[in-house]
Amino acid sequence: ADKGWYDSFSFDVTDFLLPSGESELVVVVWDPTEDGQQPHGKQWADKGSDKMIAPAGMWYTSVTGIWQTVWLETVPGTFYVESMRLTPSIRSRSLHAEINTVSPTGLVPFVKLTAFDEHGIVGFGSGWSGESLTLKFGEHHIPKLWSPDQPFLYNLTVSLHLAQNGEALDEVEGYFAMREIWLGRNGDAVQFLLNGEPTFHYGVLDQGWWPDG
Repeated sequence: ADKGWYDSFSFDVTDFLLPSGESELVVVVWDPTEDGQQPHGKQWADKGSDKMIAPAGMWYTSVTGIWQTVWLETVPGTFYVESMRLTPSIRSRSLHAEINTVSPTGLVPFVKLTAFDEHGIVGFGSGWSGESLTLKFGEHHIPKLWSPDQPFLYNLTVSLHLAQNGEALDEVEGYFAMREIWLGRNGDAVQFLLNGEPTFHYGVLDQGWWPDG
């Protein structure tokens, strides 16, 4: 069980599967809102509760349940990709990657990173799991920077191998954007910078957590 979190979580259900035939997996979410110990912000189920600080104030409609995809997948018994963190660097024309792997066998996998655009392979990087990995774009490829006007995404394949030239025992596909965001100054004003250029940021306040926005 997982308790009191907004973030994603996962379980290894191997030991709970039947030795033969079909196994049924049921995912259940229960939210006691203000009657529980978990954080619930300004969500209250009982709008007339005397526990509320300001009954006439901003107390939002309760929102609960599963709001992201739930999936089941098999993973190799040797090792597999658990998660990854990708950080683009425009100046160095590269992508820094932290690839977290799980190895029930204790073997250390060799990791390969391959980037694609619509024409084919444009970048590559590799190294042993646990090392700092960097994907470099090809010498003749100019990275396509992401922007609201041109939201280009590179496809990425992460594969795990027993050796540098071995076959892939696990492979994960994803994507990334070449973009950098930070705050800069123009005189006394703080500006939102996207890829080094001032960009006006509409800070929309959305009170509802709904699939369409």
